[in-house]
Amino acid sequence: MKSNLYIRPFLNVCLQSSQLREELFLISKDLLIITDMAGNISAINHMAKDMLGYFPEELHGKSLACLFDSDDREVLYRNLLFLAKKGEGFDDEIMLLKKNMTPFFVNLTMKPIRNEYNGKGCILFSIKDIDRWKRLENELKRFHYKELVKIANGIAHEIRNPLTALGGFMQRLYKSCEKYYYNKKEYGYILYNLRRIENIIKKVDFFVRPEPPCLEECNLLELLNDALMSYMDEIKRRGIDIKIETVDLILRVDPELIKRVFSILIENALDAMEGEGCIEVKFKQESDSALIVFKDTGKGIQEDDLPFIFHPFFSTKPKGAGIDLAILKKIIHDHGGRVKVESTLGVGTSFKIFLPFERRRPIRVERWED
Repeated sequence: MKSNLYIRPFLNVCLQSSQLREELFLISKDLLIITDMAGNISAINHMAKDMLGYFPEELHGKSLACLFDSDDREVLYRNLLFLAKKGEGFDDEIMLLKKNMTPFFVNLTMKPIRNEYNGKGCILFSIKDIDRWKRLENELKRFHYKELVKIANGIAHEIRNPLTALGGFMQRLYKSCEKYYYNKKEYGYILYNLRRIENIIKKVDFFVRPEPPCLEECNLLELLNDALMSYMDEIKRRGIDIKIETVDLILRVDPELIKRVFSILIENALDAMEGEGCIEVKFKQESDSALIVFKDTGKGIQEDDLPFIFHPFFSTKPKGAGIDLAILKKIIHDHGGRVKVESTLGVGTSFKIFLPFERRRPIRVERWED
């Protein structure tokens, strides 16, 4: 509060003196914009060209809304003006658009000002380009992951070509030896294992070159039932009990990717149980997210292994490649969610997945003035 006592007179002097305002605008390395209370730009400094690609005169008199994408223009931009009219400020990271329509990260600070000399109000926006640092931060977080991806991609590439050739030759040999039962059995075993290797390569390919989620409104129970269909023969044959406790949950997700998550969890549960057992699935509605619980009555996971089960190529299974749970975590992360695991040896394992109902902040999705 004390700082405002000193800042307000200074700002009022700036508003009265065009020369002082111009000097301040020139020495600032941030983009400075002054608008009226309706968001129309009345002053903008030279950083408009460097940061946005506009000459200052191109934006003078235009609405600040032109710097927001269509969704944020309808909600976020209007909410900012609403806050300003209430005398409240704003300071956070958002996305803006350059002149060429390229989105980029900025830190936007907004301060409504009332000129004590004429009683008119205006809004001061200070915008700092943090796009490079934001992307660098994300790159640093993914550094070790990317190095691992390069290695995995190289291994997949080196194996794929000879594997394809081997598969072709084995098919020919298999056909030529069909009349000899013992040869047929051995070649069948070889082909089975070649297909396993091929399947692993496909999983590695998916892991190193994932597609971004294509979000649409989906019923989670329908996606679960679709995933279960592929495993029903084995489930019935082994006498495994499936218990589903659910509420009606509609989320914006990529249906194919979430079905893949369910398939990974089902396969993981089936592998963990010898013979009979129970798979329990629960859907719950938390305050701001959907909770999906997959629980099995398998042999459980060693406590020392739990921190590593989502690491690529870590596996406790003799025949496992250790890629499925890494794929699962990547898919959930790309949906803005998180996954936890709890396990007790001899009792079973429980996976908990949290998916947000809305990934955007309230200021971007709710019209406050309404």
